[in-house]
Amino acid sequence: MIPLLLQSLDGELNAQESANLQAALSESEDLRQEQAALLRTRELVASLHTDSDADFANRVMQKLHLRHERGFLADVASLSPRVAAACIIFIMIALLGIYFYEGKNGLRGDAFVTGVEELAPDVLPEDTYTTLRTDPKKQREKELRDPPKSSRLE
Repeated sequence: MIPLLLQSLDGELNAQESANLQAALSESEDLRQEQAALLRTRELVASLHTDSDADFANRVMQKLHLRHERGFLADVASLSPRVAAACIIFIMIALLGIYFYEGKNGLRGDAFVTGVEELAPDVLPEDTYTTLRTDPKKQREKELRDPPKSSRLE
């Protein structure tokens, strides 16, 4: 009977269905209470007042049209300050992680040169490893005093 009750609220019952619903309502207190609750709900919803904006659909369509004309790159460009901030934060966190994981010397420039110790000495010139670890001024003075020997790779 509930489907008939709901249809009656919309005025969609034919004569036979209306007669069946009236008979059921006269016999069932629960059905009458349900009808009363539905009618109260209907009145409450009808009493809600909303300001209708006749131009709302037009404004939405204009914004969609402008967005389509600007294209995808304009949308991405509008996100760029947030994306840039997120990237900077990520890089800072990564550098701090390296600093704390590797210790105080974790961000030294020569700390990123790895694997030099494992290279075979006959592949590299004699002082390659010490060149990486020495002061550039001292290295230049040494080169001026003692010209480099010919390379073993020749």
